[in-house]
Amino acid sequence: MRGDRYHELARHFARKGVAALIYDKRGCGASTGDWTRAGMQDLADDALACVQLLRGRADVNPNRVGLWGLSQGASVIPIAAARTPDVAFVIAVGGCLDFEEQMRFFRANVFRRLGHPPAALDLANKASLIQVDLSNRVRSGRLPAPRAWRDSCRFEYDLDQAVVWRQVRQPVLAVYGEKDRHVPLAENIAGLSAAVERSGNRDFTLIIYPDARHSIGRTRTGEQNEPWAGYVPEYLDDMTDWVLQQAGGVKRPDGWPQRGRAGESYQPFPAERYDRLRWYGNGPVQAIQFVVFVVAFLVGAVAGTVRLVRGRRRDPAPAAARVRDWLTPVATGVSVLNLALLTGLVALTLGLANQLEPSYPGVLNWLPLAGSLSVGLTLTLLALLGARWRAPSGSRRKRIGRVLFAICAIAFVPFLHYWNLLGLAWR
Repeated sequence: MRGDRYHELARHFARKGVAALIYDKRGCGASTGDWTRAGMQDLADDALACVQLLRGRADVNPNRVGLWGLSQGASVIPIAAARTPDVAFVIAVGGCLDFEEQMRFFRANVFRRLGHPPAALDLANKASLIQVDLSNRVRSGRLPAPRAWRDSCRFEYDLDQAVVWRQVRQPVLAVYGEKDRHVPLAENIAGLSAAVERSGNRDFTLIIYPDARHSIGRTRTGEQNEPWAGYVPEYLDDMTDWVLQQAGGVKRPDGWPQRGRAGESYQPFPAERYDRLRWYGNGPVQAIQFVVFVVAFLVGAVAGTVRLVRGRRRDPAPAAARVRDWLTPVATGVSVLNLALLTGLVALTLGLANQLEPSYPGVLNWLPLAGSLSVGLTLTLLALLGARWRAPSGSRRKRIGRVLFAICAIAFVPFLHYWNLLGLAWR
């Protein structure tokens, strides 16, 4: 929304003789619509509508209307600029070229600040893989879905921002804070510079401000929770001077100094890790597994509990009797424990899905230990089934049921490993 920080920017531009229009994002403040059901192309439409509004005013030069965007806005404005020459210039602040990589970087900094273990961060990243994959499939039509779901999946996670920037012919000012904890600085600056160079656009200015955060506010640490201390003073003057230069063609005498530097961004888990896991971590594969496991273990828990309550006639063979005495309670225990693990995994991913304050109840710290116990019980179950297989057995239907249950129990082990649910504790 049009908050104090945007008003400060607009007033600074106005004091320098540059008209500035700020507006509420769709679905925020006084604007209608719903930003959660909008894609980047929709947001670019909104920006271009504002361009046309300004171009129609008598007190604005229609040939000198440009776009300014912060964070996601820095990804919206090149889309708008690439569509029409009516946009005279673009100012991208804290922009990124890869949404998934940017969110992994942002998430890593949030988890580090909150003290969450790396295993939880990896789990949150894998959950994000599923969400992004499902969203892309629904939006592209590869996965049929109700209209309400389709509308909520309009955001283009797979949009190649480098391709978009290669279509921008207008003058570009790219601004970053050296202590940005939202986007990986070095990777995005390198990618943006390469894209602009490939476009043939020679009017490209890059400024990095030391001791500046994502929004180019003054900072000591760059952390998201640090109190606001105002904009870096040079930032406001540099932007307005650059715009006036574009309008008047008068070059700045001292040029545009590179005040900061783009250090390498620390990523606990590289992007290649998740690229290799997409075949297993995509939405359909994980959804099918989850449903099959829930059904199999729910049936096993209910059937096993009923058998234990009712009791069963012992087989006259002593060895078979001993196996039967243990087989049902172990199978029931595996089913109940695995259902608890699935429930805990859902609760954990929902808690970690909060982008700003990811959390999980302390009671869920037992999940990796419970996963290890599940593997031990599964191995015991397989041994008992092997012994039972050699002993006089029941009907063909029961034998098939035991085999299917054993397959589900075995398949659950790599599932636990994938979701970091094997070990002694999260920490």
